[in-house]
Amino acid sequence: MTVLKILALLLLLSGCARTPILTSRLPVTDQQGLRAADSVSRLREQFNQNDCLSIYREGALNFRFQREKDWLNDCEDLRTNLGAWRTYTIKTTARCGVEGIVCMDGLAAFERTTQSFEVGLLADKGRSKLMWFVIGDQGQMQIFPGPPDERFADPPPFHLRAAG
Repeated sequence: MTVLKILALLLLLSGCARTPILTSRLPVTDQQGLRAADSVSRLREQFNQNDCLSIYREGALNFRFQREKDWLNDCEDLRTNLGAWRTYTIKTTARCGVEGIVCMDGLAAFERTTQSFEVGLLADKGRSKLMWFVIGDQGQMQIFPGPPDERFADPPPFHLRAAG
């Protein structure tokens, strides 16, 4: 596993794992909490308007590590399976370990189901950008974006390429 894959996976897991890491979250300012809530509200609006492309393009860099077409397919599958996203009830908002990253968890009520929903947002120039989100509970979690794929694997060392 490459260093980039390991770092991406650790970052992803640090925010979504149901482990003691969640209990060590740090408080956020009122402004950070409001900004994060506004971002999730915008995410919900974009989801309901089938504006999956904007969700992708406005996301933080690590959200865009996945292929655009993969996200568009995943987004459409979510919309088909869940239906319209009606509400999001926030349970907790906290800084998750690293300065500038806000995590929120709560319940998202969709047309066909209500699911646990956790989201990681990166504060960037007065806005919060989507880093990742998790829908569902242990055993039935869907994590977006999923682990990095082979596009981010390190190439072989130069001397091996020349010999190969």
